[in-house]
Amino acid sequence: MAVSWPDHFPSRLMGRRLGSSGLSSFAIALEAWRRGLEVTFTAADLHLYTVSNSEKNVKFNFSRPDSHTTREDYLRLDRKAETNAILASHGIPSPTSKLLEVTNITHDQLRVIASEIGYPLVLKPNQGSMGRGVFSGIKDSEELFDAFQELTVKQKQKSILIERHHTGDDYRLLVVGNRVVGAVKRIPANVIGDGKSTVAELISAKNDRRIRNPFLESGLIKIDYEVRKCLTDQGLTVESIPPNKRKVTLRRVANASAGGDVQDVTDTIPENIKEAAISAVRVLPNIYIAGVDVLYDASDEENYVIIEINSRPQIGVNMYPSIGTGRDAPKAILDSFFPDSSRPSEDGFKTIRFNPSAVRDIFAEGLASKVTLPHLPLEAFPFRQRFLFEAIEGAVQLRPYTGRIVKKMARTRGISGKIISRDDGSLELFVAGRSASDAKTLVDKVSEFCGQIPKASAWEGIVTVGFQIS
Repeated sequence: MAVSWPDHFPSRLMGRRLGSSGLSSFAIALEAWRRGLEVTFTAADLHLYTVSNSEKNVKFNFSRPDSHTTREDYLRLDRKAETNAILASHGIPSPTSKLLEVTNITHDQLRVIASEIGYPLVLKPNQGSMGRGVFSGIKDSEELFDAFQELTVKQKQKSILIERHHTGDDYRLLVVGNRVVGAVKRIPANVIGDGKSTVAELISAKNDRRIRNPFLESGLIKIDYEVRKCLTDQGLTVESIPPNKRKVTLRRVANASAGGDVQDVTDTIPENIKEAAISAVRVLPNIYIAGVDVLYDASDEENYVIIEINSRPQIGVNMYPSIGTGRDAPKAILDSFFPDSSRPSEDGFKTIRFNPSAVRDIFAEGLASKVTLPHLPLEAFPFRQRFLFEAIEGAVQLRPYTGRIVKKMARTRGISGKIISRDDGSLELFVAGRSASDAKTLVDKVSEFCGQIPKASAWEGIVTVGFQIS
């Protein structure tokens, strides 16, 4: 099925191993930096950062604007039972639920509460995220006790929410201010049989595909208790070989971080669902950005409930769906908080990034308590070329001191790029600068060190600001 992602955030720009939440930080900070706003990081894992201009400062924690949202504001959302109560008090559909304190609940009491709410049920931690520890579609007391045992004994949860299970598909709507900027349908983790591979092999193959998605790479399918239980319900094990085209469900919970698929539905989800999500955020004090989780039955537009609201949503789920059009969430967020700033129109800015690893290294070495990114060159490096030094008589190498000279030259001339030593003994020099004349001195110096004139060609890759030698 067709898929496309935001032009200004191609997968090769994002790199690897950002993590689902770290992707939010990097994408928002990158958008701000490209707009000429000042970006300052105050944590080694980059989750705390401030975006500012001459008029305002906005402190972010991943995707949450902490300068606008107090600790009590977001803790209120973390406590799911409290969120349900607030929504219900404003007439916003939410599940019938009850909070259980584990130390005070016996199996007999659990059975009574379950019968009062009515099967099927959902059991989940009162505080948690990313679908961890959520057991849905519980049909009877035996399944209920098994899930309760898993949560209390193995996961050591002290506070559990039991709620009525509602039918319908699982949707995540990203609300920024007073509008929905993206909506996705979340599909529980699954594999499709080919008549030859075991379930375990199908999972491995699907994980290989997920690794190529900047968001889904951090939500690989893991074979755990929930997966094995789901397979058992279908008369399968991880060693079973499903028939060709048979869909095998691996989890009941539809969460991308737990291995689920994501389909963009921004343009097709009904307006009343969007309005409900906006209304839900509006009744929660000081929440400006939120991920609103909705269960919705497409056969009946009025049959929906809001099951959870996240004050620190992973915007990557809306940027990088498995199916459909990814939404430019960073732009929407910066437009909301800094409406007078604008994204540069030159195409060159689409392939420029700062180096998050370099920022982390400064913190790791204890060199600073905060790191402010240097201003991005206004010209967006219009001159970009690759130079190849071939291995004619042995490998082409730069000595450590010559490497230091090259890096200093690049820094003083405002040149970004990299030098890579290849396995075949050749050396590649990538140069990005304002003009050919700016780059010529550096290229000539590397040519002098290598003892040859390189072959030049256009460089159309990603430019990471700074100069690296590897």
